[in-house]
Amino acid sequence: MNGDKYPEKGKESRSEAHGLHLDGRNSLEIWGVSEVVAFDENCVCLDTVCGALDIEGSGLSVRDISLSEGRVSVTGKVGGLWYTEKKQKSEKRGAFFFGKR
Repeated sequence: MNGDKYPEKGKESRSEAHGLHLDGRNSLEIWGVSEVVAFDENCVCLDTVCGALDIEGSGLSVRDISLSEGRVSVTGKVGGLWYTEKKQKSEKRGAFFFGKR
């Protein structure tokens, strides 16, 4: 990623920075990710330092995961991004969450 716009790998801890870069609705880079909760071709559910992030679309694929750096890359047709507050462990999203927006 471009060091001018995005935090350089290893420069900030995942507890300090969160952001994303969507390129043409087909390539999404996210940093500040603490957990990949679930994913399939229509939805990717992540926990970030700013809350839960749900990415919906079609043909979605998680390409790169580096939770030690708090980074995830997603490709496919992105249809929408939604943030919610972090949920308690007993309320975690899972396979039955997909498509229930």
